[in-house]
Order: sequence, then structure tokens, then C-alpha cells
Amino acid sequence: MNDHLLDDLRAANPVPDPDALELPATLAARALAGPEPRAPRAPRRRLLPAAGVLAAAGAAVAFLLLALGGGGAGTPDLAARAYAASAAHGVTHWRIDMAGFDANGRQRSHQRQEGWKRGATMHVVWTEFHHSRPHVSFDYRQVGRRTRAWMSVSDTYNDTTLPKRRTLTGEDVTFRFGDPMVAFRLAYQQHRLRDLGGGRFGVVFKHISLGDVVYEVEPETGRPLRLVLSGNPKGTREVWTFTTYESLPDTQANRDRLLLLPHPGAGPGDEDPATWFRALRDGARPPARWQAVIDKTAGARRFGEDPSTARVLTKDVFLVAGRHYVCMDSVSMPSGSPKLARMLGPSLGGTCVPIKKALANGIAVGLGDSTILAVRDGVRAVDARRWTGAWRRFPVRGGYVRLPGGPSRGSYQVRLVS
Repeated sequence: MNDHLLDDLRAANPVPDPDALELPATLAARALAGPEPRAPRAPRRRLLPAAGVLAAAGAAVAFLLLALGGGGAGTPDLAARAYAASAAHGVTHWRIDMAGFDANGRQRSHQRQEGWKRGATMHVVWTEFHHSRPHVSFDYRQVGRRTRAWMSVSDTYNDTTLPKRRTLTGEDVTFRFGDPMVAFRLAYQQHRLRDLGGGRFGVVFKHISLGDVVYEVEPETGRPLRLVLSGNPKGTREVWTFTTYESLPDTQANRDRLLLLPHPGAGPGDEDPATWFRALRDGARPPARWQAVIDKTAGARRFGEDPSTARVLTKDVFLVAGRHYVCMDSVSMPSGSPKLARMLGPSLGGTCVPIKKALANGIAVGLGDSTILAVRDGVRAVDARRWTGAWRRFPVRGGYVRLPGGPSRGSYQVRLVS
């Protein structure tokens, strides 16, 4: 038991990374030695009437039955067994395959999330499958409120500090990065689980209908099998299948799984965007109302964008040069009355990627029901396909191609043809 005391001290310490905490040798020795013996006290005798002894014994038995789940045979019910099966010990490890289905029941996506968590430290790897081939798209590590993430779309790292944690009572706990059984354990503690039969448990939320978040567990052991999310948009659903959920020993080898994967060569590179994208050299300047919004937002960005370099690529889309990055933004007007649209003015949304990634795969933004893909000079066509579709060739005109369907339909694989 004393071996776990140092871990408890680290977890309670305000240092964001418990692994970074080194206890003084004297304190560590005292913790491992256990409590010092106390001088014995003279015993005091308390006499209970026989009825009192029986009442106390009955209360103890009742408490034990409650602790075991209240089953008539004195065994934990299925919810209690599932709660115990998902208890975190050592390094929690999970792997889930995530399939998305449209309203007609057709599978539209296949992703995998694998994660490891120990105390305040967590590592999650997100993999997408294109035509059954795995592709790591997101590698994420969190220590306390500090995070570092690598994204394949940019092949670079992003460091952030999260806001102070809110209480885990909202719907968003189900959809956060991390241990997918957190919502189940929390709902069990707060009496928000509803037994739907057959090993299925619905989670009660304030703004989500009962039955839209359902955990399926193995009836014999309580081991998690699936998490089914449905209703957004109506008729669609996601099925998360647990292929692994376990507690690993707290060894150095398992702690190493909490580190980010190696990503050789990751970073922005040193290319000049204007060298490779003709629109940045010869394109028209944005209209004044766009430029005003660009000037306001560029200072808040982190990629060294220069608002004066903004140039129109096509209607409602423009490029901006950054420091070894290129950024692509689309312009949209607020929905609603024309008066409201004039009052609020245009808004911008887009992305930035390192030049080396843009040279290899282009850079894309969604525009209504299409995707605009800008490509480097010299590319004459683009081969593209969805994760379930066949390759199609699209000619390049004016430095870009227009692919059918927006980002909500899923991402594209592309091959640039020179």
C-alpha cells in the first residue's frame, strides 16, 4: 500500500506534470516507512445492549449489500461490474474503432483512437483509414492543462494551455478527447445511468435524449463493448467499438507510451510561399471590406501572416503569405436578414499549412457545397477521392480545383499531377 502513496502525493500536487515532481529524499523515506507507532492507550470499554449489537450488525450487512450493487444474491449488478471493470489503475489503455453511418445506414468513415493515461498525463493517437489503409492524422499529449499536438495536415506541432477545467457534468464530457469510459463512470456516480436491457445503458443528459448515448457492456464481466452515438444530424450514428480497454502496470515501458510518437522532419520548413503560388504574386487585392477583416484577424494568428500579402484566388477565397506558411481563407456573410448581414459584415474561416505540405498536397477550404484546393505552380491536374470512393481527375485552372462536396462530407485524398 505504501508504494502507491508517492503516486497519490504526485497526483494531488499542483505541479501540472506529476512525473516532473521529485520528492525530497527525507519525505520519500518517511512516506515509504509508513506511520510512526503510537504509544498504546488504556482500553476503554463500551457496553452495548444485545439489541444494539444486532442493529449494528444489520446496518453493516445493509451497507455491504448497497456497496455491492443491491442485488438480491449479494452480488454487484451489471452497472456496478461495468464501473469496476473501467476503474483506472496504473496506466489506462484504450483502443476504439469509430465508424460513422449516414441516415441510410451506409458507412461513411472509419477512424481509430488509441490512448494511454496516467494521472494528469495523457497521450492519444488518432488514425484515419482510407481504403483500409491506416494514416495517423493527429498525435496529442496533455500534461495537466498544457498540450502539444502534431497534425498530419500541417506536419508541425501546436502548443496550447487549456482553460481551467469545468466540472464534469455537461454533455461535452462524452465527446472530449481521452478515456471513452469517463462519461459512463461519471453517470454511474451521479445516478444518471438507465438500464435499457441486454447489457445496454443509456446516459441521461439535460440536452440529449435518452437513447442517443448508449454504452453496451459484456453481461458476464461488465467489460465495455461499444458506445453508440445517434441523432446528430437526425438518422445518423457513430459506433465506437472497444477493441482494447485495460489497465497496464505502472512500469517505465508503459510510461513511455505517454510520449508523443516521433515525427522526423516535422516543422514549417524555410520556403517562401510567393515563390510557389502565382496568386500571391499576380492575384488581385481583396475588396476593402475583406481587407478590413483580414487586418483585424491577422494579428491574432500564430503563423506570421502578413495581411498586406492577401490576394484573391477565386470568388470569396483568398491566400495570405505567412512565415514559411501559406494560409487560405474563405469569406462568408451571416445568415438572416440583409440588414443583419450588413451590420455584422463578412467573416473569415480557413487554415494555414507549412509550405512543404502545401507543395505536396495543396491547401483546401470548404466553400458551401464544394471544396476549393489551391495547388503550387506547375500542377496541371489533381486526382482526388473520398475514403470510400474511386479516384477522379480534376483539371487545374487558375491555380486551384473545385472538388464536389464540402468538408462535412469527409476529407479527400489527393495526388498532384504535374
